[in-house]
Amino acid sequence: MRTYAIGDIHGHLDLLRAQHELIARDMAQFGPAPVVHIGDLVDRGPNSRGVIEFLLAGVQSGLDWVVLKGNHDRLLTGFLDDPKRRDPAMRSDLSYLHPRIGGGATLASYGIANAADRPIAPVHA
Repeated sequence: MRTYAIGDIHGHLDLLRAQHELIARDMAQFGPAPVVHIGDLVDRGPNSRGVIEFLLAGVQSGLDWVVLKGNHDRLLTGFLDDPKRRDPAMRSDLSYLHPRIGGGATLASYGIANAADRPIAPVHA
């Protein structure tokens, strides 16, 4: 049995769609198979919101997709729950909004501009 795996999309909806097009062509030849999205769906790229919406639509329509959270996805939900929470797995000099992590890009895809350049309280409000 075949299973397809896609990981580390990091907010690049165009790349995710391209992978699904390749998978669809393969499935047309060899038949259906599950698709597992193995995390790091958000951060760094320009369209984390689009990635999440694309995956939600696929799952809700009944496609045989599994969507797992990676560390960046976990960091996003942690930030949304408590923006001051420090992730024990992250270096102490970094925060979710640090450019190396890419949280500002995710928030920008939801219309929150310049999040990485602003104090956390107004960003989280």
